[in-house]
Parts: sequence; structure tokens; C-alpha cells
Amino acid sequence: MVHDMHRAMLQSLLGAGEVSEDEMLALTRQLVDIYRADLATSRYRRYTSAAVNGAMVDDCVNEINHQLEFLALKVAKAHCASDGAFHYALVNLVHDDHANKGHTFMPAQIALFAKVRDEIEQNEEGAAATGVASIDVMGAENLRLDLGQGLKMDDALYQTTIEKLIAQRWLEVGGDDESEIRLGPRSVLQAQY
Repeated sequence: MVHDMHRAMLQSLLGAGEVSEDEMLALTRQLVDIYRADLATSRYRRYTSAAVNGAMVDDCVNEINHQLEFLALKVAKAHCASDGAFHYALVNLVHDDHANKGHTFMPAQIALFAKVRDEIEQNEEGAAATGVASIDVMGAENLRLDLGQGLKMDDALYQTTIEKLIAQRWLEVGGDDESEIRLGPRSVLQAQY
């Protein structure tokens, strides 16, 4: 049975885009305290905020996923190699024209992200050295010159796009001198589906 706690959890996840396992545990603890009265007659009644653990989080996520099935959405959990932690995000299980309308990126920005993602996934050399596949910042910038389909991107739009992808955790910057671009947790989660 879905409770207000589940709705608030999903709403928080939608707002954040992606959260780490530690953040999800903290969120669940907070929601257990807030919705204590609502949970008093449910199977969650035995939980106090101090007793919240990964099993309860997984149980809540499974309940939410059961309700989201008909929308072809899922709260997914995946291990992100770059930080070694698990992350949660809402992912789309269907890739069609309707799903493509659910974002704020322009076609050139989507093409750039796809090129950067594909290049990172193909880069075995970086993965062998660090355990995490990446490309250098200059390599990513060069990809904007060949977006195909008549798409063009100037320097300002490129910079804005990369910053937005990093802020939304689709990509992340890494390396000793912050000169590498890697797949972020949201990309890792969405790639599973």
C-alpha cells in the first residue's frame, strides 16, 4: 500500500534527479519521522527513524516501482564506479518520441551528450588506468564540431551544455587536475534500461 511517505520520497527523488544511498537513507529517516502517524497502521510501524536501514529503503522503492509500472518508469539503484557508492534515480523504461519530450535539452545538446557518452563508453584506455572510463575535456570539446545532421554548437552553448549535464549528474568531472569527463550516476542508472 502506498502511503504519503512513498509519495514524498518519489517527489524528493524527482526534485533531486539522483541521490546517493546515504542521501536516500537520510531522506527515508526524515520521512519516517514526518509520516509517523500515517505509518502507524502499516507494515512500516515497527520502524523508527533510527531503525531505518537499506532493507526498508529497498522495500519502499519496490512499493513505489509497483505503482509506477504502468507509466514505464522505475526508481533504479546502481553502483557508480567513480565514487564507489550506490545511487538512486527515476529512470524511463521506454525510449520513444514521447520520452524524448520529457527534457529541456535542444537537439544539438542531446547529440553532444550522445557523442560524449559513446566516446566515454568506448574508451578502454582510461578505464584500465583508473578503473573509470573517461575522456579528456579537450576531446569532449572537439566532439561538438562533428554533431552530424546539420547540428551546430558554438563555444558558449557547448560550455552551458556541459555545465548543465554536470549539474544534473549526467556527467561528472574527475581526474587529478579535473581534466576528465566521466559518466555521472544518472547516465549509469539510465544505461541499465
